[in-house]
Amino acid sequence: MFVKLTKAHKPVDYDHDYDYLTDFWLGEGRQYEERVELEALKKLLPAQGTSLIDLGGGFGRLAKAYLDRFEQVVLLDYSLKNLERAQEELLRKHIKKMTLVAADVYNIPFPNSYFEYALCVRVVHHLQDPLAFFQETRRIVKDGGRFILEYANKRNFKEILRFVFRRPHRSPFTMEPSPVGDRILNYHPRYIEITLENSGFKIQEVLSVSNFRQAFLKSFFGSHKLTLLDSLVQRPLGLMRFGPSIFIRVTALSAGSSQSPDEESPDHGGKRSPFYGSYSVHLPSGSPKMEDKPYWQPPFQCPACLSQNILERENEVRCQSCHRAYAKRGLIYDFRLP
Repeated sequence: MFVKLTKAHKPVDYDHDYDYLTDFWLGEGRQYEERVELEALKKLLPAQGTSLIDLGGGFGRLAKAYLDRFEQVVLLDYSLKNLERAQEELLRKHIKKMTLVAADVYNIPFPNSYFEYALCVRVVHHLQDPLAFFQETRRIVKDGGRFILEYANKRNFKEILRFVFRRPHRSPFTMEPSPVGDRILNYHPRYIEITLENSGFKIQEVLSVSNFRQAFLKSFFGSHKLTLLDSLVQRPLGLMRFGPSIFIRVTALSAGSSQSPDEESPDHGGKRSPFYGSYSVHLPSGSPKMEDKPYWQPPFQCPACLSQNILERENEVRCQSCHRAYAKRGLIYDFRLP
């Protein structure tokens, strides 16, 4: 299902008209929402892994859930403002394992079957074409790897109650997405799950998160108590797709595979990818002051022509096949297409 947005319904521009950290997280008192999302990731991520890409990861808000668990981490976001914050706050501490990339999630600049885990939280509600995104994510995830996705649930319990009492103007049970304001699309759980399956994934686990996202509950109980309660009910309520935020973990199946997620598991044997290497970081002026260190860097793929024949220079990365140049902005690789 491709959703054509009107001019009034457009994605957020995080570089110019919105500050994701101060306007959304710090300015609106969302400690409860952040804490329960971290609790969900504790359940869904492995204790140890090799490679993970955080798609639309913003300024690295959820990095504390995975940085200590994975050897190789890519934080990808379209907003340079978000990535510059991550460069200042995260990269100086984790340069040996972390890479920052500016790109859109429909054109991910990495080769096929590279990542063991992909993660995407609070992004799909901005996308017109989830199928294209899921297919692109499947492309970069290894067979047997995992994709953890969060989406805004159109058919949550609160919306069902509103529908029963004739309050909303649309049904929560229909398959088309429901616009919320001029920037958000809430999706039906069945639509998301069918689309994931059509993209080569198999559902493994579903959690219902932010189940008590009401201002009076947060005010009365406080975020700490509500987080404990939410953590206890995330799995049972996930069976009903109860809450406004659904976390789903899926397995990437190989072509023609009929194995269940429990039968097919990514390799946690500690083996490095053949692309794993050691490089020297030469920091441009104005970058965070760190000594040059050997660090991991993933292989890049040109998002324009899909070539992996990439040459890195001091201030740019250049595709040797189509000769397109991509800027390096500090320690951020900018693969955004015009």
